[in-house]
Amino acid sequence: MLRKLLWTAIYGGIGAIAAIGARVVASRVLTRGLRRIGDITQVESARVGVESLAASGPVAAFCAVGNPRAFFEQLRREGFDLRHARPFPDHHAYTRREVDSLARDAERAGALALLTTAKDAVKLRPQAFPLPCYVVEIELEFEDEALLRRLVKDAMS
Repeated sequence: MLRKLLWTAIYGGIGAIAAIGARVVASRVLTRGLRRIGDITQVESARVGVESLAASGPVAAFCAVGNPRAFFEQLRREGFDLRHARPFPDHHAYTRREVDSLARDAERAGALALLTTAKDAVKLRPQAFPLPCYVVEIELEFEDEALLRRLVKDAMS
């Protein structure tokens, strides 16, 4: 049952969930912090404040996730001046040529830094960037976390 609900939520949307009578718990994505891509493997690396980077000037963003538009919209909601956004196919393996092209396009658009997802950062560890590149660390906030826990527990029993 839980697998069916998750599949329906991801692929069928909220309307499909309502059609099978499932309970819906609203959530939203929050940016918890930013970490320089070169620091991703260090345990005690310094995080950059979202507000300080958002206020420091224009940025560019890229990602290879299933719904890239949601990532770019999240950055705009968080106050980033997003000058360039480039989606890649989900699970994309980045090449040196693509990283260089992305950085050139970002600089032409006036961006002072690059932003990406934690999922993409794993694939970018060996790459060097001409612009500072930050991983956007996120978390989900649920409207009714107790209800969600109860629903998951009930579905698993």
